[in-house]
Amino acid sequence: MALAIPGGGFGARYGDKPVVAAGLVLMLLGGIVMATSGPTSNATSGLWSMQLLGRVVAGTGGVLLNVAMSKMVADWFAGREIATAMGIFVNSWPVGVALGLLVHPMLAAHGGLLLVHTAVAAAIVAGLVALIALYPVPVAAVAGSAGSKGTWPRGIALAAVLTAGLVWGLYNAAIGVV
Repeated sequence: MALAIPGGGFGARYGDKPVVAAGLVLMLLGGIVMATSGPTSNATSGLWSMQLLGRVVAGTGGVLLNVAMSKMVADWFAGREIATAMGIFVNSWPVGVALGLLVHPMLAAHGGLLLVHTAVAAAIVAGLVALIALYPVPVAAVAGSAGSKGTWPRGIALAAVLTAGLVWGLYNAAIGVV
């Protein structure tokens, strides 16, 4: 929450695309810090403090990315099939984790941890290039951003939002435990 709430404000002020790009850059920088300070074939142990720094930087980028991309999906599918679009978007995270659990050990077996970091960095760079080159801002997002101010939900809507947040938090906790 300490990063997500300001991340939403950054999106409102600077636009979703620049915030997603910044999130990807932070994820890339954090990954580079972890790759260059971690154990390799020439070193037996990484510098723990640098590993933590890299993880915090990459995690900050991930939070910015998640907040802004959620808004981007909502903008693209406003008024039509938003439940399906959000369902696909939300499930991309655990699918990505599962894919990483399958692919990363194979990469590490063939080229070590540095190959895993390189593959992740390549995926981030590909995403950044695709975002910059291919992502058009939806017309509805531009038209709706002129002066619309959101309000906090009240009554039953607030209860529904809190319940959904609790379910989502417990779901993520369960994935973390697994």
